[in-house]
Amino acid sequence: MQRNRRQKSGTRGITRLYAVQTLYEIQMSATENWNRILEEAASSAEVTITEDIVLTDVDKDFFRELIKTVLNNVDEIDKMISKYLSADWSLERLDKVLLAVLRLGTCELRFFRDIPPLAVFNEYIEIAKAFAQKNDVSFVNGVLNSISEETNKNME
Repeated sequence: MQRNRRQKSGTRGITRLYAVQTLYEIQMSATENWNRILEEAASSAEVTITEDIVLTDVDKDFFRELIKTVLNNVDEIDKMISKYLSADWSLERLDKVLLAVLRLGTCELRFFRDIPPLAVFNEYIEIAKAFAQKNDVSFVNGVLNSISEETNKNME
């Protein structure tokens, strides 16, 4: 997967935040037509996160690629995440925002090998901090770290 490496890191961070919001919307949607939701989100000139936060610097190509990769590989991604959940937890019990964060972070670690894992950790930890409690942020960090180690071991 070839992407333009000249993108500002801030643009990628904004794009990841918007991807979490969009994946959450897709997860919560009763419709199976996720492609419609994706294209509506990607075609917006401005992205409204809250009434105080409006984003204009979304890397729409990266956004589309990221969401499509998650959705096309969700079973594999969910299996990777599930390995690091305790026996009494399942994906269904996870908060849907945290699930979106974990799916997107896992996707980048597994399928976007040209992005440094540390950048993936930092971005998704910051997003988790905005939406989750402190212990949930530690949980996200631990799961993504374990998946990164597993992915790197499998690439050797």
